[in-house]
Amino acid sequence: MATDQLKHAYQVAQKRPPKDQDMIAKQILEAIEEQEWDEIVNHPTVMQKICELADEALEEHLAGKTREGGFRTMTTFLIP
Repeated sequence: MATDQLKHAYQVAQKRPPKDQDMIAKQILEAIEEQEWDEIVNHPTVMQKICELADEALEEHLAGKTREGGFRTMTTFLIP
């Protein structure tokens, strides 16, 4: 069920031109998606795994097992 504030925002947005409505909808959906990602990333088990992977990456870098590149360089290995 929507809150009164959300219902009001929807009513006001409906009065805007279609282009504005699409822009508002896009912004709302992006905010929701960002909030969902924040919730996922900030979950304790996910955060622990991220920290473990970061530690592992740092160890590999300090041991000289990495090389400078980037995503464009990486894709040559991932995409045939």
